[in-house]
Amino acid sequence: LNMKTSITIFTSTYNRAYILPKLYDSLVNQHYDNFVWMIVDDGSTDETQDLVQNFQSENKIKIEYFKQKNGGKQRAMNFGFDKCKTDLFMCVDSDDYMTENAIRNIIRFWESNGIGQENIAGMVTLRGKSSIQPLNDYFPSIKVSKHLDLYSKYGFKGDLDIIFRSELLKKYKFFVYDDEKFMGETYVYNMIDDAHVFLVYNCITSVCEYLQDGYTKNVYRHLKENPKGYRLLKQEHAIRIDRFIPKFAEMIKY
Repeated sequence: LNMKTSITIFTSTYNRAYILPKLYDSLVNQHYDNFVWMIVDDGSTDETQDLVQNFQSENKIKIEYFKQKNGGKQRAMNFGFDKCKTDLFMCVDSDDYMTENAIRNIIRFWESNGIGQENIAGMVTLRGKSSIQPLNDYFPSIKVSKHLDLYSKYGFKGDLDIIFRSELLKKYKFFVYDDEKFMGETYVYNMIDDAHVFLVYNCITSVCEYLQDGYTKNVYRHLKENPKGYRLLKQEHAIRIDRFIPKFAEMIKY
């Protein structure tokens, strides 16, 4: 393996200066250096900017920092898609941190299984309660899958890390209504699913904290405050699911 593949670790953050050092430390301790940590600050009013500038001054890893007015995570991700210059793109939230050797494991697996295959969009990996305990006990024993099939066909539940070929993300952007700030991330995954599959890699690559002020803990509030986006997302799901019960469930939500 030539181990030359580059990857962007993308973090959208809002008033998370108190927790960002944990993610930073995990990136500093990676055993692979061909990556950039791209931070899009979604209008923070705390000391996030000063903190990141301190990280940059240490010159331990490559960090790209951008600040924009508060527009929600998906707008920040669209911005990150456009700015990305690496081969791969992985979103790691500000309240998560990466496991030891995660990036090297990702690159090694990608270079062994994914390079040069146009139908491969990237890979899915596990998120953990710790570096050795996955969030979910069940993970399907398959080599490739569409993202939606992991849930509707193979019965997986919960969150995954997803690593994308960056060139695809420049083609598939989040649609966010002008008067809303949220769109479920599966909106982009569904569009990519239409012509691609993901490699399935049984490896824990990040550890999740799920803090009280986090996206996951407040997902129902996000859905309530952004009903048009949620309705569109459920419509997109229902169109793509071919099994009756999961399809019916998405139509009820729609």
